[in-house]
Amino acid sequence: IGNVGALVVDAVSFLLSAAFVAAIRGTHAVAAPAQPAKAAGRRKGTLGTVVHVLKQDSAVLACVMTQAVACTIAGASLVLIPLISGHLNAGQGTVGWLTAAIGAGSVAGMLLGGSVARKGRLVPCVAAIIVMGVILGLLGSSPDLVAALACSALAGLSANIPDPTYWVSYADRVRAT
Repeated sequence: IGNVGALVVDAVSFLLSAAFVAAIRGTHAVAAPAQPAKAAGRRKGTLGTVVHVLKQDSAVLACVMTQAVACTIAGASLVLIPLISGHLNAGQGTVGWLTAAIGAGSVAGMLLGGSVARKGRLVPCVAAIIVMGVILGLLGSSPDLVAALACSALAGLSANIPDPTYWVSYADRVRAT
């Protein structure tokens, strides 16, 4: 579809994402302004609240630290995509296809992760993070485009299975704060 077509599809995907986020309703939607906070509360701010919660709740701290490590590793691994693309000799669109496969796997991981979060199962979350590391290693040594696409999709899947569990943990524990 060419460069312009790819940019249009990318722009539409961001608009679609914004529409999905804007459609979220329920207890988490922005409601009428709350009563004014005390002066001390206002000075504390969001960052102060986050630090307070992290100090008070080891489960939230574990979720934040795990997500930080996993996202850092996954994000850093994306710089390898152009190198892997060159190794595969599959054409100029290879970077885009590999990135799209990661995105498709990410969506599947979020859907699967929702089921895991509803059941409150932590072992699959931990396993997904470990598996992600193995899959990234396999991605780097993929012999052809098909194997690289499969590894990319699996990397996206495993990286995103734990995310809904983090959200549930935050919601359950931070709500009172």
